[in-house]
Amino acid sequence: MTRGNRWLLPERDAIAPLIGAAFDKRAYDSLFRLTDAKNDPSVRDRNICSRFSVERIAIEKAIAANRLTTCVQVGAALRAGANCGSRIPKIEEMLRDVHASM
Repeated sequence: MTRGNRWLLPERDAIAPLIGAAFDKRAYDSLFRLTDAKNDPSVRDRNICSRFSVERIAIEKAIAANRLTTCVQVGAALRAGANCGSRIPKIEEMLRDVHASM
């Protein structure tokens, strides 16, 4: 959870007793989606642009609704891929997939 650009963390007294305690692997995997992310396409790559927190579904909807055809257009609409450019290949793949299904 965030407030502005700051993460809200639990109170120190709330987590201090947990430090060093055994942690259930299933709870850990569920919490961090390690197991599900490997096998579930709805979880895998959900957050395409971590810099601007843009999820796959938002990009797909913007491509379809606005008939976007380039990464530059996606970047202008959602900022996804417009900062470092590392997700441009994934966005190009999404552009192809969305247009193929239209």
